[in-house]
Amino acid sequence: MRIFLMLLVLWPFAAAADTLDSFYTDPPNPLDLAILGDAKAAKDLVIGPKGGEIKLTSAAGDSFVLTLPEGALLTDTRITATPIGSSAGLPEGAGPITGLILQPDGLELARTATLTITPKTPISPESRLHWGFYGRGSDAFLHIPVQGTDSIVIPIDHFSGAGVSFADRMNLQLDRWRQTHVENRLRTQMAELVRNVKAGTGSMEEVQNALADGKRLIMARRILLASRGASTCADTTAALNEILAVERQSQLLGSDVDPETIEAGAKLMNDGFAKCLDDALKVCLATGDLSTLVHFALLFERMQQLIGASSGERFLDPAKLSAVRAAMQRCGRYKLTVKAAGHWKDSAGVYGTTDYLVEVPIRLAFNNDTFLDYRLEGEGPATALSVTFVDYACWTLDRSYSANPMQVNLASLEFRKDHTPLRVEVKMKAAEVMAVVTCPTNRFRKTIENDVAWVVWAVAHRKDRVGRGFVLKTMKAGSHPKIFSYSWDGTGSDQGTTASDTTALTLEHIGG
Repeated sequence: MRIFLMLLVLWPFAAAADTLDSFYTDPPNPLDLAILGDAKAAKDLVIGPKGGEIKLTSAAGDSFVLTLPEGALLTDTRITATPIGSSAGLPEGAGPITGLILQPDGLELARTATLTITPKTPISPESRLHWGFYGRGSDAFLHIPVQGTDSIVIPIDHFSGAGVSFADRMNLQLDRWRQTHVENRLRTQMAELVRNVKAGTGSMEEVQNALADGKRLIMARRILLASRGASTCADTTAALNEILAVERQSQLLGSDVDPETIEAGAKLMNDGFAKCLDDALKVCLATGDLSTLVHFALLFERMQQLIGASSGERFLDPAKLSAVRAAMQRCGRYKLTVKAAGHWKDSAGVYGTTDYLVEVPIRLAFNNDTFLDYRLEGEGPATALSVTFVDYACWTLDRSYSANPMQVNLASLEFRKDHTPLRVEVKMKAAEVMAVVTCPTNRFRKTIENDVAWVVWAVAHRKDRVGRGFVLKTMKAGSHPKIFSYSWDGTGSDQGTTASDTTALTLEHIGG
């Protein structure tokens, strides 16, 4: 049986020397599944450096807990978890997948998260297939489950999706497919061997021997690349991801840390840091997508965690941390332009109009000096004021002026994987446009100041108001540099005052 298992796992490692490298050179033949999510059961949550968890239950009654430990993320990130509604294209003998689609797609984690699944219908350990996939099911592979527990716990180092299904046979002939990423080919074979162990037809010694052979072949090329220095950032990050994944597999299966592997990874990381940071900054400057820099930082922080160069509290090398923060501040510059025109009328028949322009420079500021947790905020005064005031009694418009500036916070700013804008959440406090009105009488002269901009916005946009603030979540995605725009129309009535307003808002990226 041991000989059979070794042949099963070493299918890419032919005995002849000229075919040993086929593990790398054979073209991908991916297993592409068709995964549909149950959007009604989806949940999203903004999770930051302190970690957090998302709990949800699918329509079928399956329960999920996605747990991100402290340090998995370096800044606040909106995580969306969507239960899998259906899965098709699985190998014969494999049942439908119970799991989650995780977004944002491609997100790297500095520390390993876990997905705990409790299916409504239990699956015995020897019959479990722990799936991973990209996008909506492409390039599927098998995860090595967290060892030492009968619960279904899948380690998650990057997003898109993961889940579990049953298998009604031991040999699913998974060697018919070759994953695009070489570490996923090894991961799939290891997962199948572990399943044999749980079924009582294999041993952990066989798993460790097979892992050692696979790891040796993968690392040989990566160590060579590290000795020469990667020519491109893409080479560097691909190599780092392979090293991370393979070393993570070793850790999951109880192997000791390999000093040679760690040395190769450390050299790649140090040699490629500046070039990869420069490449990420170029993408950010061209698109306004700050997540490119955050994802870059996550990959390198994950490598530092692996080689023991980071405690999880900050980058060990202050120069690297400073370089990333400087790049984020350079790119993280935006401007919200607000062109407002409104009309108001009170119960006494007094009415007027406001028309003004506000340009709010928005800048990135860090919340602390450890992680990369940041906020995007700014303020700007109203300009180009035009205010009218009509009262047939005694009040007349004396003058108008801009008082407290508009305050803006980009509570979230999200982009697609191709760096096109996806959604934004804008929180604003209205600029103060003060109308000074005077009522001269025979006995005395009386003057009153009133914030007419607030009157219009507070009444016309009541549905978006929280106290003296306003929240917009429906801005239309554009293209760089004007990444979002919105025509904010409103009409309303409150305490005898009616108001109507049309405001044009444009969010522009001005980093550089």
